Amino acid sequence: MHRTQPRLTPSPVRSLAATLTGRVSATLTTTLATTLATTLTTTLTTTLVATTATAQVVVTDVPQIGSSSQYNQCKLSANGDYAAMTTNELYPRLVRWTASTNTLFALTVPPANPDPYATHVTDIGSVTGNSIGSSVGTIWYSNGTTASNPFPSSNLGITPCPSQNGVPFFITDLSQSALYEWSVLGAPFSHGKPVGSSTIRPLDANPAGTACAVTAQLAGNVNRSYRWTASGGFQLLPLLDGMTDGLPAAISDDGTRVIGVNYKLGSVLERQGYFWSASTGIISMGLPSNALIEIHGANGDCSLVCGTYSSPGVWQPFVWSLYGGLTTARDFAISRGYDPGPFAFEIFGFSSNARTALAQRAPVTKLLQNLGKPACGSAGSCFAAKTSPGCADTTCCERVCGADPYCCDGMWDAQCVVEAEALCRTGATCADPVRITSYVASSYDYNTGYDATASDESSCGVSDLKAVWRVYRAPCGGAVTIDTCTEFAEGPIVLSVYSSCGTEIACSAGAYLPCGSTRAAVGFDSVANTDYLIRIASSGGSAAGSIAIACETSCGAPTSGACNIVHAGVGCNDASCCATVCANDPYCCDSTWDAQCVGEAQNWCFTPGDFDFDGDIDAADLAELLAGWGLGGATDIDGDGLTGASDLSMLLGSWG
Repeated sequence: MHRTQPRLTPSPVRSLAATLTGRVSATLTTTLATTLATTLTTTLTTTLVATTATAQVVVTDVPQIGSSSQYNQCKLSANGDYAAMTTNELYPRLVRWTASTNTLFALTVPPANPDPYATHVTDIGSVTGNSIGSSVGTIWYSNGTTASNPFPSSNLGITPCPSQNGVPFFITDLSQSALYEWSVLGAPFSHGKPVGSSTIRPLDANPAGTACAVTAQLAGNVNRSYRWTASGGFQLLPLLDGMTDGLPAAISDDGTRVIGVNYKLGSVLERQGYFWSASTGIISMGLPSNALIEIHGANGDCSLVCGTYSSPGVWQPFVWSLYGGLTTARDFAISRGYDPGPFAFEIFGFSSNARTALAQRAPVTKLLQNLGKPACGSAGSCFAAKTSPGCADTTCCERVCGADPYCCDGMWDAQCVVEAEALCRTGATCADPVRITSYVASSYDYNTGYDATASDESSCGVSDLKAVWRVYRAPCGGAVTIDTCTEFAEGPIVLSVYSSCGTEIACSAGAYLPCGSTRAAVGFDSVANTDYLIRIASSGGSAAGSIAIACETSCGAPTSGACNIVHAGVGCNDASCCATVCANDPYCCDSTWDAQCVGEAQNWCFTPGDFDFDGDIDAADLAELLAGWGLGGATDIDGDGLTGASDLSMLLGSWG
């Protein structure tokens, strides 16, 4: 059952999910990062702010210290257990706050760093930072002591960044000559720097310490954003149109996404926030083009970003969502169950799972826990349709409702189930495959980080024991082709297709080609509206990238049904009209040709005045116009509210 109200307009990311020429061919789209943090529990003295009977936001005031009236430069750990902040005293101090005990700890500041601020705080309470105007960074261990300088002939460089357990740290020396990995014991290990760069600086690392977002300076004082991975080295990130420089702010938990700011060299106000993944490319956050932008932080998969922008006379804290776009920090908080009221309100950071946020309702800094849609946590499986909103798995529910609010505002219908299968399945086994759908761009992406069992080995691969699973519903009855270009791979890609677990129907092992690292393609004959399992593996190691799927067109087939009539199948019998509709609304070629598809076809494909949609304007259409004379409705061609002489003139002008 499809929802009776109009479907949501596809978001920019959903629009990137598929390019339709006849039938959809999936483009390389966003990578779904797996959120790693657990829900924060608390034993604090708190205030409960009731939103509904099923959800309460827990609000905890962070206590003040000394003569400080509020905190600045606030950072939150990925698990929401720690915060690091700077006081606004005459002589500012760097303070770590522990949520579980509601206690503050003033970190010892080296004499050379009189105005300290934190850049990171880890899940175990380690803090990194430096001071305003200084190029020397500092690392505080969880016990508050500072790390000894690992460089005998230099100082620790600015902005050291840790993995979430504090080991390893990614650092530079004072001259920023290379990216170093340091595990506290022993000498730092150099990863070098990008070719052609003069300096390098790490800005953020993923929890496992396998990926890092860095900025490197190139010729002409140009700074560019790079992503470093242990398996692939340095990767230069693209720029938004018109920009010359890039400065990353955060990298996702799985290391596949980066957010940051692009700016134009020599221009103070030409800046823009960006989101990047290998599959989407670079996406603008849509912030005002004439504002200074500061990004504070993001959740674990970088789908929620908080920060501020300011221009003359305007200061606005914002939240940007990969699925919902730009909103104010206040409106975001209200949508998640907390109303800050008519006060200055800013969000400094999110926990990895986005259920905890560090915020400031001036002048008080607050920890907001249990953020989420009120309907999340309600009864019912996320993988079964029902007439009420939300579902029982809170994490899955919040992911789906972040992409499609109708699932929490209206009902958890069949479309919500499809989105849940795309966003919440692990893909680790044949029994738990991620559904591929144009509604969720990231469902086309894969990372073979799961160890498959020997029984999962395909018929055509050799030692292809690293695999992930997808499930795909063929919209056509004909040839389906699956193709992949990898971002990186440790061996040839192996694609295999199954009609059910254990029943392989097609298999193809890729070869090394200029397309990224490896490429593979497999084809099979499908039955329309039938599910097929896809196994994506790499021989001899792991791989990551995106797949594209092409199916013989359901557009133009005589059995597809008329474009102006609702029918259960996908597509319609006019190939040109079908392609136009599905390019703007993939649902019509992915699921069913419903009333909304018909309305879109009528608006986009047929000549005004062709009331019976038979492709000709003739006597039947004239009779219908005369029957509606003096009324509004479908026969009002010029849209002035009445059917009259002007409409008749337009109809006769298109006669034939």
